[in-house]
Amino acid sequence: MNVAAVNSQPEAKRERWMIGLLAVILTALVYAWFYFTPAGFWEKLNALGYSVCHQMDARSFYVEGIKFPLCARCTGMYLGALIGLAYHLGWGRKGAFPPLPIMYILAFFAAAFGIDGINSFTELLPFGQHLYTTTNLTRLISGAGMGVVVSAVAGAAFNQTVWADALDEPALDSLKKLASILIVVVVLLFGILGEYTPALYFSAVASAVAIFLVVSVLYTIIAVFLLKRDGKIHSARELLLPVLIGMSMAMIQIIVATLVRFALTHTWAPINL
Repeated sequence: MNVAAVNSQPEAKRERWMIGLLAVILTALVYAWFYFTPAGFWEKLNALGYSVCHQMDARSFYVEGIKFPLCARCTGMYLGALIGLAYHLGWGRKGAFPPLPIMYILAFFAAAFGIDGINSFTELLPFGQHLYTTTNLTRLISGAGMGVVVSAVAGAAFNQTVWADALDEPALDSLKKLASILIVVVVLLFGILGEYTPALYFSAVASAVAIFLVVSVLYTIIAVFLLKRDGKIHSARELLLPVLIGMSMAMIQIIVATLVRFALTHTWAPINL
């Protein structure tokens, strides 16, 4: 029996009011963010990146002289996560984590992300010792790999947490499926590195928008737990309330992070170390 069926009429009415209230709150949060951040389409994308990324000039890609909203590493990570989540959610309600061989590959991606990130950070230290010279190429690739890892974990966690009829099998159950994700990611990365203008514009916009989308998915999982509906949802209609909570929490996080950074730096400029 689904969530809607077990709700009494007063509870169903209360939920409709909560959905309406959350829709108003989310609209207000989005309006407040639009009002506070600099005007202009590209400026809004930069403001999204501002909430999660240092946006260093030397560590970012450019499209026709315009800097990406995110640095190379964050661009790769959010693109990888967005593409991976799209695949996972499109493969149905499969809630198991990938089999061990694929987990080893994902662990390698995560390790590469950590090693390249630490190595890149040590280059900024006055007396830092680093293993090799990191470049935007290594940052983009390691970031994309980590994004695929995030999508594999978040996709499985979402399905197994949300759906009452989640299947106890992995969506990412074969090397062929992993390769299908990686091929799309690699094609997009080649477009960025080859400075193919449509790929550059798409990647810049998609990576910035992915910040809100990916964070919303994570908060939606938390909302399902808080509402005690884990494993009890059958339809998208029943998922509406948790999704609105997740999107509202994502906007709150973005706004708070933006306000804190602006209060500390008093500028919308990148943090160029």
